[in-house]
Amino acid sequence: MARGNDVQLGGITDLNLLADIKPGFVDALEVVTYVDRLRRVLRTLNGLRLGSRESSAPASPYTDIVARWRIVHSFRWSIVDGTHGAPDRLLLSVNFDGGWEPYMRVIWDQLGSTLDLMLCHTEGYTLSRDCSFETYARWVRAHEVSADFLFIESSRSVSDAEYLARLEAAQRGRANELAFNRLRAPASGETQPLPAGDPERFAMAARGLVPLAGLYTLQRYFGAEAPDRDCLLRATHDVLFELRELDTVKQFPRDGGKTPGGQLRQRHHEMLAWFEQPLPEPSVRARELSLQPGDLQCCLLTKPPGNRGGLVMLRVAQPSQAVAWLSTAPVQRDNEDGAPLGVWRQVALTLSGLKALGLPAARLERFPQAFKEGMAARAGLLGDVRHNHPTHWALSAHVNGIDRLAPADAHVLVQLRFPAVEPGEAFSAGDEQRLRALAEALTVGSGLALMAIEPMRSNAADKEHFCFKDGISQPALAGTSTPGQAWDDTVKTG
Repeated sequence: MARGNDVQLGGITDLNLLADIKPGFVDALEVVTYVDRLRRVLRTLNGLRLGSRESSAPASPYTDIVARWRIVHSFRWSIVDGTHGAPDRLLLSVNFDGGWEPYMRVIWDQLGSTLDLMLCHTEGYTLSRDCSFETYARWVRAHEVSADFLFIESSRSVSDAEYLARLEAAQRGRANELAFNRLRAPASGETQPLPAGDPERFAMAARGLVPLAGLYTLQRYFGAEAPDRDCLLRATHDVLFELRELDTVKQFPRDGGKTPGGQLRQRHHEMLAWFEQPLPEPSVRARELSLQPGDLQCCLLTKPPGNRGGLVMLRVAQPSQAVAWLSTAPVQRDNEDGAPLGVWRQVALTLSGLKALGLPAARLERFPQAFKEGMAARAGLLGDVRHNHPTHWALSAHVNGIDRLAPADAHVLVQLRFPAVEPGEAFSAGDEQRLRALAEALTVGSGLALMAIEPMRSNAADKEHFCFKDGISQPALAGTSTPGQAWDDTVKTG
């Protein structure tokens, strides 16, 4: 399937969004149009950014809300003035690490309220807190504009650049080999701890009043009864999340000006009262999936027991018959024991397979973008470049003895696992015979035709093909295992 309007190079994706700005005046005390208010918002945010990065001495102790997630290289907002009766438009251009959907989930989940402050000025936009991720993503896709040519000088990620900056700083002066080895790039969302001492905490809180004042000047443009009335305050809470953690009520007490904090409270009481007011909880909450081990196919949560097997690639020859077979396919569940049968089966469908089975286009569009694009189209994002590029992949031999077949070109994939027929590490003739018999059995009365068979085996000592111990740090579903003492690999369902 064709990619979206985003363009990527070397693991970095470029996204451009162009949306019409609402006409007319905002619902507020000040008489100002949507485009004028948006311009004031952008210039205020740009001024705060310039102050924190260039004129602030010492550097601002506050974390940049976008840089915190270590995914965005650069972004810019521009207002394109309409001419000859055309509407004014808002243009967003951004470069980020990785694929479109992981980035968009960070935006919707972690930065949605901040972007709402800008995007609430555009036509047809639903605030991130009031819609599902799917609805949010559809609006973005509908307003994307593709770049026809993209130049990015380096494929270094944001985390790479941060690590190299720390390494360069550590090498100044007296070199310390041990310190170099202990350097690491912070994880996404990780921030510096707040100061421990009360004087330091108060000093940091006092410095936060400067950006707060800049944002507070915008509140007169957001009416108390307007649909977007909370956008500014929510964005301010996000941008100055550390000021909220410092607790302005404690740092600036209502003591009649007896303390430095109390004096600041008296001077900025309206601004602090606005910042401290509570906001209603989002009406849209993330759904939790009720999942039991019996709902999953075998070997998804645990390592396959059999040390021999193969990947069987099939084509849908009779759609109605294939649908009937899939509803009763001989697949073991995760809580079932396949030992009595001596074989374990897993079934997967490709995008082309779902199409061949007659799934409507509207349902196909609901699948994740990564699934629709496939690994080959996302090779740059996955790091499969140069000699690892898809053009150099070793493909399976087609049963016709002539063609080569990629798994994505098949319709149905069945993984078979079984114990070795004969002792030893090599895939023996007996293993080959059993694999072919199991593969051909899948075509009997199933509406499926055999395309290719790729033999597989497990290495000795439970090590994978890079010679690492396999299965010692695999994610575990919540409620299915006990978290480790040194780390926790638990993943919530849903």
